[in-house]
Amino acid sequence: MGGFKGNDIAILGMVGGVIGLLMGLVALVAGGIGSLLHIYGAFSFFQSSWIAIFLSLVGLAGAFITRIESLVGGVPMAVSGALGVYLVGGFFLIPSAFLIVAGIIAVVDSFRRWDTKTF
Repeated sequence: MGGFKGNDIAILGMVGGVIGLLMGLVALVAGGIGSLLHIYGAFSFFQSSWIAIFLSLVGLAGAFITRIESLVGGVPMAVSGALGVYLVGGFFLIPSAFLIVAGIIAVVDSFRRWDTKTF
């Protein structure tokens, strides 16, 4: 039967996490430059960028955990993708797509495996 393997889901999550780190750094630089130029709201964007970088690391950790347990790794990936878009907006759209899709696939895969277990 077709379907995703743990490595496929982990690769999707890793790609989202790495791109998220890069885009978090870009957002960090943009917020820092805006803060230096005294643009209103730039400092809060700068602070949100640090949280987005942390969320990218959470997504990466979830990707690695997905190889062992799909549900435990999938939930942090999906949540970090959603929160990243909320915090830094357009800078996190592409990474969040990877993280949310990988998280949803991991959770669905976990429930599908749980449904087919025999006791």
